[in-house]
Amino acid sequence: MLKKSITAGGSISIGAFAYMIVLQKTGLSSLASCVFFVGLLLVFLTGSKLFTGCVLTMRNNEHYWYDLTKVWFGNLVGSVVVSLLLYIIFPDLNFKAILDTKLDKSFLELIISGFFCNIFVCGAVYYFIYFSNKEKFGISWFLITIFVAMGLEHSIANQTYMTLAMIKGYSLMLIIVNLICTTFGNLLGGLVFCECVKEI
Repeated sequence: MLKKSITAGGSISIGAFAYMIVLQKTGLSSLASCVFFVGLLLVFLTGSKLFTGCVLTMRNNEHYWYDLTKVWFGNLVGSVVVSLLLYIIFPDLNFKAILDTKLDKSFLELIISGFFCNIFVCGAVYYFIYFSNKEKFGISWFLITIFVAMGLEHSIANQTYMTLAMIKGYSLMLIIVNLICTTFGNLLGGLVFCECVKEI
């Protein structure tokens, strides 16, 4: 589980960097939002464990909360390592506006944003895993693209952004608050989604 969690964190970091690179090169947030899905696609293809999706898929695990915690920290390791490696390749990437926007949000804004984010993510994961029709990639991609375009807060993607924030010397307290609040919001959103689906 730990290995798969680390892989998932790294995959989402790749998606976050793809978003930032396309946004900087084109200035088109809509196009940049479309490419973020590559991170979740890598998670799907490798069978990795992503915290936001695992809130849904692991809900019948005997040690649910313990397993979720392991997944979150595994995601963090993967995110930090891949973020640092990609930053070496793209040191001139301009992500200040993204960091400022994320770190300027209040506690409540972060929680609500994280809540709605994981409604979209769990919807994408649920559709991808439990339906076998050919359109599942398209549906999942659409749901992920929408949450990114809306600027909703994904705690694992934020592990990448907060790693970059630390590199740039942002307040450690703001970074910690962001991760805690977005994680809590994602958790609530995923639990609500679980209650809305009849069975898995």
